[in-house]
Amino acid sequence: MTDALAAWFLSAPDQDGAVHQLLEFAGPDDLDAFEEWLNGLRSGGQLRNDDVAIVRIDFEGR
Repeated sequence: MTDALAAWFLSAPDQDGAVHQLLEFAGPDDLDAFEEWLNGLRSGGQLRNDDVAIVRIDFEGR
């Protein structure tokens, strides 16, 4: 995750809840909802207006 999103995550009072919020936007079709969520955080002063990226990697099997 990029620095602005990491700063939001680390300052979250409930980091488990923050993880669940991020995972809501883990799918390839969630870009519009992710953008809307980010804009809400920005307008509420919770997230710096900066570039944002996050990568999710799932591991399966051994």
